[in-house]
Amino acid sequence: TVSSGGTCGNGILEGGETCDDGDATGGDGCSAICQTESGWSCNGQPSVCTQVVCTLTGATWSASTRTEGSSVTLTVTGNNCNGQQINFVVWEDDILGGEDTGDDPVAVNPLSTTFNGNVATMTWITEWQSDALGDPEYYFVATQQTNASNRITSSAPLLSVSQAPVVTADVVVNGAQTYQTIDAFGASANSLSWDN
Repeated sequence: TVSSGGTCGNGILEGGETCDDGDATGGDGCSAICQTESGWSCNGQPSVCTQVVCTLTGATWSASTRTEGSSVTLTVTGNNCNGQQINFVVWEDDILGGEDTGDDPVAVNPLSTTFNGNVATMTWITEWQSDALGDPEYYFVATQQTNASNRITSSAPLLSVSQAPVVTADVVVNGAQTYQTIDAFGASANSLSWDN
């Protein structure tokens, strides 16, 4: 194969080739057009390619406290992870627990995201779950999509989420007065009506 002024597959770096491993077959680190494939490093003539391992080095929340329904950013750092996709699972931390033994999953997890350089970020809309000992506290687990054993748990502090305030209102509709309790999302939690 001729590639950017060189002959791809002859084991000699020529023209615009970034690798040449002596064949014109992709999937081994050096593509069929003699370009280094994502997640690989190639050196020499003929090129010897080795897979670069993504190492997750940190996982943090952008804040330690939030109110239910607000946005918070999850940040994961890593080495050699550019272009790798990360999945997130958020857990409510219980005293007796761990993600497999008692911690509670959230209703909606953050979407997956892709590393841009050494950083991957995604937002999550906070949830409030009833916790016997005050406001719920959350941590997250980030996992490399192509290597489920490559995972990291967010570092301290946990994210504490307070319940959104409840608003009450007196409303008069068609001559009847109504007392409504409305949650932070506009849903009527309960109401009581009487005629004037």
